[in-house]
Amino acid sequence: MGVYSVYRAAQRDDEAEATLARLIEIAPENSMVLNLRMIAALTSKDDDEAERVVEIAQRTDADRVGGLTFVARLESSRGRGAEAVEALRRAIAQGSADASVYRMLALQQIQLRKYDDALATYQDALAIRPDDLPSILEYLRTLVTLNRTQEALIRAREMERYGRTSGQYMDLRLRLESVAGGPVGVQFAIDQRRQLLELDPSDRINRTELVRLYIIGKQFDLARPLLDELRGEQDALLLVELDARWHADQVTVRVNDTPRDGVEMARGVYVSYLLAQDSDKVNEDVYVSMAQFMLQRGRRQVAIDALIEAREFQDPETRRADRMLANVYAAVDQWDDALSLYRSFTQGGTDAENLSYQKRVVESLLRLNRYDEGAQELAKIEDRAATDTTIRLQQAELALARGDYDGAIALLDKAVSENPTEPLVYIQRALAKSRQPELAGDVLADLEQALKLNPNDWRTLRVRAGVYYDQGRDDDAIDDLRATLRLNPSLDEVLLGLVLELIERGRGGEAQSLAEDVIERRQGDVQLSAKVAGLFAEQERWGRAARFYSAAWERSRSEAIAGALIDANLRTDPPNIRNARDVLTGLIENGADAREDPQILGIRAIIDYAAGQKSNAEERMIIAFEKALLKIDSDPGQLNSWNINTARMFDNEPDSTMLAFMSRLARTQAPGSPGREWLDYFMALRMLASDETRSQALDVLASLYTSARTAHIPRLAYRVAGSVPYADGDYAKAEQIWTEGLERFPDDWEMLNNLAYLIGEKLAQPARGLPLALQAKDATRGQNAQVLDTLAAIQVGLGKNEDAKATLLLARRLVRNIDTRLALLVRLANVHLALGEVEQARELLGQIKGDAGVGRSRLERYQSDIDSLQSQIDSAEGP
Repeated sequence: MGVYSVYRAAQRDDEAEATLARLIEIAPENSMVLNLRMIAALTSKDDDEAERVVEIAQRTDADRVGGLTFVARLESSRGRGAEAVEALRRAIAQGSADASVYRMLALQQIQLRKYDDALATYQDALAIRPDDLPSILEYLRTLVTLNRTQEALIRAREMERYGRTSGQYMDLRLRLESVAGGPVGVQFAIDQRRQLLELDPSDRINRTELVRLYIIGKQFDLARPLLDELRGEQDALLLVELDARWHADQVTVRVNDTPRDGVEMARGVYVSYLLAQDSDKVNEDVYVSMAQFMLQRGRRQVAIDALIEAREFQDPETRRADRMLANVYAAVDQWDDALSLYRSFTQGGTDAENLSYQKRVVESLLRLNRYDEGAQELAKIEDRAATDTTIRLQQAELALARGDYDGAIALLDKAVSENPTEPLVYIQRALAKSRQPELAGDVLADLEQALKLNPNDWRTLRVRAGVYYDQGRDDDAIDDLRATLRLNPSLDEVLLGLVLELIERGRGGEAQSLAEDVIERRQGDVQLSAKVAGLFAEQERWGRAARFYSAAWERSRSEAIAGALIDANLRTDPPNIRNARDVLTGLIENGADAREDPQILGIRAIIDYAAGQKSNAEERMIIAFEKALLKIDSDPGQLNSWNINTARMFDNEPDSTMLAFMSRLARTQAPGSPGREWLDYFMALRMLASDETRSQALDVLASLYTSARTAHIPRLAYRVAGSVPYADGDYAKAEQIWTEGLERFPDDWEMLNNLAYLIGEKLAQPARGLPLALQAKDATRGQNAQVLDTLAAIQVGLGKNEDAKATLLLARRLVRNIDTRLALLVRLANVHLALGEVEQARELLGQIKGDAGVGRSRLERYQSDIDSLQSQIDSAEGP
């Protein structure tokens, strides 16, 4: 038998078969020989041989449970999972089954997606034999697969006495500590890895894992020398990935006292690695890794560019870069690009056996609302619908898109009868039925059935939350969204929407606890901490905002986050001067120049003013202005930052106090100098806020855009000067100013967009507004959602609804602001209605009403639009 194992390991199949034949001659009924014979029969799909083995195993009781494990293996190979489970249950019921039978049953249950049953089976196995290492490892890995890492860690800790001598157990345990154990767990894993390092300094795997743990634990100084040592000994892509993470996780990396974007530096790590490789050794792996890395950090275009470059080096047989690129295009709603690649995989008989790419071609066409083409492509594979859930669901989606509601429900009923253990079919039927208010009970019944089949499916919970909101059961919806985040903490939109809603409901403490839990599970995600802080700041909950900004600051040491943290500390009641000064000290310790940096000088001024040291504060702010003025050619944004800091310093004072300060400073600047013109512009902005000084502000702006000599000032003055009469409804005056501004600055996208909207929408002259909107699109390279929304509005006004739809779908990929997203979805739904695409309009209405990224009170601002859409949809569908 040992010889047979050696041959199999060496893939010397002919000799292995000969050896097995000899074993069968020698001991045909030996249980170990029968096991090898069964494996060979199933591998070669020799059903007759497998049946012969089963008969012998049953007759000889080869597995000590009446041959039932052999029966189960045969049933499983035939795709009869339920029968395999039944055979194993009968085996266990005999009372003589060992842990291996329980493990076999658990694996079958997992294949049937009976995850809770599988976990219970593993627990039964461990009750029989608590030290059974294979059961321990499979049980823990199943919990990890289900994203129940916290539970997996708890169980791993409980089982330590049985697994501590196993390298597999310890590796899994330490990985769990690093992802679910919080700071304490990370430090425990670090300490264990350090001990292993002392025992065997040459263990590269352990050293690599220790680098990863140092990075997770934000111990970047400890990670760097070990990482450099590893890369110097023998570089590899895994180490490049860690090096990239070392940079990106710091958010900002200081290089020669200059702050640099960590993610951009991570990209540089990949590029340097590529440049160091011999040209004949470059392959797709590095590009694919870079793409995955950048996707995880929201740099989608960098990922797409990397995959496009990878295509040159990919294996023409597997085309891995093309496959990933197609999926990325789909993820960012670039369905035309995705469709082109998906089609290429369906040609020449290269599609997978399950026709996965033909199904993706259909999906792309459905997303593009090209239903006739979608129907043609679907017809090519619909003969498999009875055995392929995806195809059946696509049939139902197509029926819904064409307004055949009854046909869609009939297809979904078929899907349920054909696949009663598949949660997705119940979810899709629930979504379809949710379009009919009278079927609310059926909707919840389907969702509850889906949850019975998979209680840990976060998608089902998220859908049910939307249904609960529609039914006015807001507290139940909130509970489901909480559960969604427990199962999948990566859903930023759900978290931020729920935090905002809880704040608006006066439940700030719950919002804080929820956010802290998710952020901890995401290893202290800096960007998420800052976003949550921003929500609390938006609602003027300054103490809680400071708490989250502080967490982000401790991990990133970012100057921008430091400024926000200081601002939050100074806005608390009473102002927390001490904490603000501590953050400022931290900035200076990190290398910020307290004497030359205008931003640091401005922050010090704000703190001094809040502390009552007003004279010192004003002196510092004057110095900050002078320093910013020196940087005007290389960084004009410094002056805008100075203006913002000055406004923050005088935040609790009347406007006249700030204007008096700026006026005194202006008198120190020569007339017509850059300093004087910038200050005049800033004072004009402030004066516009008061009816008493508005006229004077407009005169100043007019003077600036006609005679100012400082770069940027005339352009900015035109923008602002036109917005004032626009807000007053004096469109002729606004048009005159912006038209004049564009004569001097024809590439100014903001004035182009404003003027296009004014003419196309406010003056109802879309034909005249269209060229301006197209120029604005060109000026922003089609990457500004606000500009695209204006263009779509004008296209609607011209009756070019197909063009408008395409424009809005592009804008939808770019939009980040919540209010902009809602307004855009409302416009897109109206375009669908204008094109007679009632089901698409209804689907968007459902998204608007159940938007998990919006606080409920914010959604109420759009209630009239929502009611209007609902009325139009109901009218379009008839009685």
